Amino acid sequence: QVLHLVAISKARTDFQHLHPRLDQASGTFKQQITFTLNGDYRLFATFSASSVPVRQDETKLNTTVYKDFQVGDISGYEPPQTLDINKSAAVSKGFIASFFFPPNDDSIGPTNTNFYAGHESSVLITVDKEGQSVKNLESYHGSLGRLTVIGPELELLVVNAIATDANNQTGLLTFPITFPKGGFYKLYLETQAEGQLA
Repeated sequence: QVLHLVAISKARTDFQHLHPRLDQASGTFKQQITFTLNGDYRLFATFSASSVPVRQDETKLNTTVYKDFQVGDISGYEPPQTLDINKSAAVSKGFIASFFFPPNDDSIGPTNTNFYAGHESSVLITVDKEGQSVKNLESYHGSLGRLTVIGPELELLVVNAIATDANNQTGLLTFPITFPKGGFYKLYLETQAEGQLA
């Protein structure tokens, strides 16, 4: 995809990752969006000025712009209740994605849940279905998983899972992330298995 759109409600409860189509006649990208909530949104467009592909199926994405706007009648709008900041698992289409916090030292002691701004961290996520690790994830934009990270001031980071042998999967995805500043972040995982995007 040459252009990616990410629509995120400022309450962070509505997230959509979309791929507009280029209208060759007008030279513009077009995309219909159904917003699920009234309120304040931010729409990101990520694209490349270069047509040189980095991978066979994807062009290098190196520019991001955004626009803030309002959806619906917000005269009586009350923001939805913020999700529990400690929520560490989510279910989509029968797939369960959970943070995996490894122990600090040789599998003994407390789990390592500390992240520091400005230093690369490894975020580990397990993918399960019906109590079993999912070991047949399929490539999604050149990776077995893509993590969209929304920062404390609605900054956007997109990180692909570290490449692993698709024929020797463990159900664990590793994402290298450098959080630019301290604060609360919301992470959205996109992955594909059995022909379903979850």
